[in-house]
Amino acid sequence: MSIVPSDSTDNVESRNTATSAGQLIQVGVIHGGVSIHGSADLPAAAVRTLPGDIASFTGRHVEFERVLSDAFGSAAPGKVVKIIVIDGMAGVGKTAFAVHVAHQLAPRFPDGQIFLRLYGHTPGHQPADPSDALYTLLITMGVAPHKIPAGLDARAALWRDRSAHTRLLLLFDDATGSAQIKPLLPGGAGNLVLLTSRRRLSLLYDAMPITLGLLDSDEAETLFLQLAGLDARDDSVAGIVRSCGYLPLAISLMAGYLKHHQAWTPRHLLDELDAVTGGLEAMYAEDDSVATAFDLSYRELAADQRRMFRRLGLHPGGDFDVHAAAALADLDTAATRRILDSLFSCHLVEEVTRGRYSFHDLIRAHARSLVQAEEPEDRNDAVGRLLRYYLATADAADRHLARRSRNRDRDTGRMPTPLRRFTSRGEAVDWMTAERLNLQVMADHVAGHGLPGDTVSLVATMHGFLRVHGYWDQDIVLQNLAITEARKIGDRTGEANALHRLGEVQRLMGQFQASVASLHGALDLFHGLADTLGEADVLTDLGFVQRRMGEYPASAVSLKRALELYRELGDEHGEASALNYLGDVQRLTGDYRAAMAGQANALALFRALGDRIGEANVLTSQGEALRILGDYEAASTILNKALTLFCDLGNRHGEANALNYLGDVQRLLGDHPAAMAGQTRALALYRELGNRHGEANALNYLGEVQRLIGEREAAAACQAQSLRLHRESSNRHGQTRTLISLGELALDSGDPAGARERFQESLGVGRCLCGITGSASGWPGVPAR
Repeated sequence: MSIVPSDSTDNVESRNTATSAGQLIQVGVIHGGVSIHGSADLPAAAVRTLPGDIASFTGRHVEFERVLSDAFGSAAPGKVVKIIVIDGMAGVGKTAFAVHVAHQLAPRFPDGQIFLRLYGHTPGHQPADPSDALYTLLITMGVAPHKIPAGLDARAALWRDRSAHTRLLLLFDDATGSAQIKPLLPGGAGNLVLLTSRRRLSLLYDAMPITLGLLDSDEAETLFLQLAGLDARDDSVAGIVRSCGYLPLAISLMAGYLKHHQAWTPRHLLDELDAVTGGLEAMYAEDDSVATAFDLSYRELAADQRRMFRRLGLHPGGDFDVHAAAALADLDTAATRRILDSLFSCHLVEEVTRGRYSFHDLIRAHARSLVQAEEPEDRNDAVGRLLRYYLATADAADRHLARRSRNRDRDTGRMPTPLRRFTSRGEAVDWMTAERLNLQVMADHVAGHGLPGDTVSLVATMHGFLRVHGYWDQDIVLQNLAITEARKIGDRTGEANALHRLGEVQRLMGQFQASVASLHGALDLFHGLADTLGEADVLTDLGFVQRRMGEYPASAVSLKRALELYRELGDEHGEASALNYLGDVQRLTGDYRAAMAGQANALALFRALGDRIGEANVLTSQGEALRILGDYEAASTILNKALTLFCDLGNRHGEANALNYLGDVQRLLGDHPAAMAGQTRALALYRELGNRHGEANALNYLGEVQRLIGEREAAAACQAQSLRLHRESSNRHGQTRTLISLGELALDSGDPAGARERFQESLGVGRCLCGITGSASGWPGVPAR
């Protein structure tokens, strides 16, 4: 045998090569390549080289069934090589899964199961050259070294020839890309290729991709317990795997760490993780760490991709779109989209919905640690651009969503990238829905970094959406934040507006006393600022709350004063709102003619202004008035129109109100099934929204239907709960209505004494509303004392 230089310029790394005589020749690094000559092919080398299966392997049942289906479920078997690409982020367990699958499938491939590591992300190794990988495969197949050609194409052709009639399972681990893999594909359709990669290998057109996600919480806890040698689950174990982001690599490292600290409990380990920001620094063992795994993926990126990855670490929220990423990186959206696609291909970001991306928590922590190396000025500039993007875009969306336009002088600054443009209300709603939580996080972030004016402005842009779509808890938190920040800089207008918005949301949630306090605070500030429009707006909402509390004379005074101010200002929108609310008070105090006339004017104004929510609100009020007047068919028609409008607008609060009143009309028309369905839906909506006033009304109306269909126990339970809620909110009108319903229920149950008690109590409460006097004697079925 002889070794002579060849014309190849390949660099060959050290290898052990078996000769036909059984000798072992160590070949060092020889520049210029070698040709090895011998007399005959070798017997096949070891062809069952899979690493050992993992005893602690957990979960992945769905993915395993996918492999079986893709590998053996084809309608046209035997035509092409089956290739299954298992991709996913660093540390998600791709190799462990592939090895586990390969062991399960090994009996189906009698010619061998070959594991070949391609070193895509291995510290201290360059990715395997396809030519070198083919050399290894050919040697494995028994090809003598001297018969292995030097060129890549020639080696690939020989490999396809030698594998044309085999049944091999080939596991290529940690590929860098499609170009590395294509020459390694075998020639026969009887072979199966399992392939792992951190990249999505979209250029392997015939491959079946299976993306590994994170473990679910139960699987993650099971894996941790098995690796740590523990039996019992507790809250600490749940906290540990949550801190690990349900990532198998992190879980394995932490389980091993605990196993070797025998004086520790899971609680100690969890405390250790909680003490480290992001937890990433604590996740290591010997020379292995989660951060190292992530860093290998990061370092193979191009410079612009690395810069984008770092800048995305500055985003304070949970997910982001192309425009937010463009603002952070100071790039146009086309370039940003290309870079995000590259990061997505490498599993460094995930696309949670079309056009929206997110980090795994630990990858986000890695990005944030990397970006700290940048100059503080550069980081601040990037966050400043993101803030201006959110301010400007939220303001643009709010123009479609807010029913009134106030303080449109917010300075959003120069934007380096195109702003989002909204051509319809629906587009604005979709954007606000997607960004709602990000905007709150951004508001908290800028408040915590000494930017109170920007905090106040950002909160103001969110209120219209949050109010209409029922995110009232979030709105209350934000308005309180805006009040605090406005006071820091003496912004009395900002404080007054935030107090007004807070009072409005408190009223929607049935927190009437708190609402009155907030509205009076806003009223005093607006009066001191000589802001007539602000005073009128607050008086309108104050009148509304006073009506809800049964303070009808005070409500009428507030609303009439608001109406005067609006007319002085020529503000038709405010005039329409005041007329509608005043009509409700007039109806409740028996002045039906004035109520109907005022609300007809309000309806005409809202329609002229194109305010569909205002139109739907008036239709709801008119439907309730017609119900009281006994015109049930007309009431049903109008309330159905209101319901359609609210549903079209996505206004869940208005939808609940219309369903509530419509259900009562359906009860009066004798359509009990429709009434039950409508009231049940209204009750669910009110509870989702946290609207205790609406919930109380719906419970009472639902109880009335239940009484009529003979479900008296259910009716009693609903109406008792309704009465409790009305009392908690000091709603005397609601208490009166519910007490009357309870009296009717007592009569139906054969309890005239109980009915008398309820009716008498309702008169006592009602006397505070409209000056009602008298006793319960004379109610149907109630004998005189």
